[in-house]
Amino acid sequence: MDQTPITDLLPSARLREAIRDTGHRFTDRELLLMAEQYAATRKQRVNALEYIAACCADPRVREKVEDRLAYHRDAMERMLSPEKDTVYAAEIRTEPDAYNEHYLCKTYAAALRAIRGFCEEYTVALGDNSSVEVKKYRILDENDDFSECELGEICLTKDLEIASADYWPLEEGHGVTDDGTLERIRFPDVLAPCSPVAFTDRQGKQYGLQVKSLREGDDDDACVICLDSESVNAQDLSGFGNAHCHVAIPLVEEIPPEQLPEKERANYFRLAAYLKDRGMI
Repeated sequence: MDQTPITDLLPSARLREAIRDTGHRFTDRELLLMAEQYAATRKQRVNALEYIAACCADPRVREKVEDRLAYHRDAMERMLSPEKDTVYAAEIRTEPDAYNEHYLCKTYAAALRAIRGFCEEYTVALGDNSSVEVKKYRILDENDDFSECELGEICLTKDLEIASADYWPLEEGHGVTDDGTLERIRFPDVLAPCSPVAFTDRQGKQYGLQVKSLREGDDDDACVICLDSESVNAQDLSGFGNAHCHVAIPLVEEIPPEQLPEKERANYFRLAAYLKDRGMI
């Protein structure tokens, strides 16, 4: 199977290049996980899963892929179809710390119209850090359990394309992994210890120092010390352990130091010298 249509979903250009240059191959199971985790939109995810179903050699993986395709189809249908005693909530957060605007609507189409209306009325341009969701709720009566209220959600991109659609009552038994445990994808080692990196989380674009090689231990995530953390900014480098985070490798991009903002660049050189002097990297 040509794995390029799936590996091209990975956000990191450096990682995609390393996969091409080394001829790194993934198992069919890893390709399934990759399609589910790193497709930017629902359309990309479904297309990738259909490609895997047509090409993979492992019949167990093909069965799981077909099951996931059925889930994505059914979840989308249930999210778009109004049901008795349900309501849609359009939720818009233009920045991570911004107020969560929300509008109650009878249909998904009405929720989408409310989102567009909000952006037009207040001249809002949604960005990479914006969060836009349409959630579907069941209206509870006095005998219902509160946990049965939220039925599902559709997450939207900044261009209001559907990134994902989930309907929680359908999810049990149709997860990506059979037993619900987290499986990891073994990526080639592309991040050098002590390298400056950039990644994006819920707080926006972040900069850090990659601490260790991927092959040290069993954790395939990048271990990153955030260069704008409280302890690093205060030059309390002995407490940098509280400033580290684990980020999935495809979401991390190694960058040259000169691309760091001024404050983060100064923190990077200071922290790198501290760690090297103590033989920690």
